[in-house]
Amino acid sequence: MVTCRRRQRRRASRRQPEDLLRVLDAAGFTETRARRVRGEWRFAAAGDLLAGFRRGTVRTAALIAAQPRSALPAIEAAIARNITPYRSGDGFAILIVAILDSGVRP
Repeated sequence: MVTCRRRQRRRASRRQPEDLLRVLDAAGFTETRARRVRGEWRFAAAGDLLAGFRRGTVRTAALIAAQPRSALPAIEAAIARNITPYRSGDGFAILIVAILDSGVRP
């Protein structure tokens, strides 16, 4: 019997600007800065949000791609049922937050 043990990689948290500053500093960057940047993701319909997820981050795109094609209408319907609080004008707007970091490579 062959067993496979997944090796757990220790990943640094990247949820706070300070977390990213530590990563940049450890990589040898100087004059490092990190700050939260807020914005809105605007789209017209639930299908547009799903399409954005499919083209967006690698993890979310992979998660959606792993679903059976027959599940996509149900996923889009669930988004449509829960998106009402984000209605804005003739579409929807979801608050997005990113951490923008920079540094100088000596």
